[in-house]
Amino acid sequence: MRPLQIRPATVADCDPLSHIACRTFALACPASTPALEIARHIEAQLQPVHFRELLQQPGKILLVLELDQQLIGYSLLTPEPGPVGVEAADAAQEFTRCYVVPEQHGSGAAGFLMSESLKYLAGPVRLSVSEENPRAIRFYERQGFRIVGQTTFQCGNDVQRDWLMLKP
Repeated sequence: MRPLQIRPATVADCDPLSHIACRTFALACPASTPALEIARHIEAQLQPVHFRELLQQPGKILLVLELDQQLIGYSLLTPEPGPVGVEAADAAQEFTRCYVVPEQHGSGAAGFLMSESLKYLAGPVRLSVSEENPRAIRFYERQGFRIVGQTTFQCGNDVQRDWLMLKP
């Protein structure tokens, strides 16, 4: 594999980040998610302006993954998230997003993104993942995460059930 690099995102990354987010978001959704709701979520949460806003928010860490100086993925970390109502996970930091372009799936890029991103956090880390995404669940289990409860995810107007996973 060619060298991968992770670094903090900059304003110059916001357009390519949005492009990656728009390409990858639907892959994480249950197959039953209406296309209209995916489009609503993309419009409301994954545009370049939203990534610029994330860069300005204290308490958010936005990282990009590069291969040969091309963005191929990103992660979003929230060191002090609010409670989720699951005691085991309420005090944990949050791995909010982890996406890699589809052509890099299975290449080790996502594992690299996860392991390098976790270096920015200390202590227990939680994340949520669709109950209907077995590939992602297996990936997170290989990274040391375990299911500790359930939560919900709002995709447009569609409320979905997610597993809440924790890495001690």
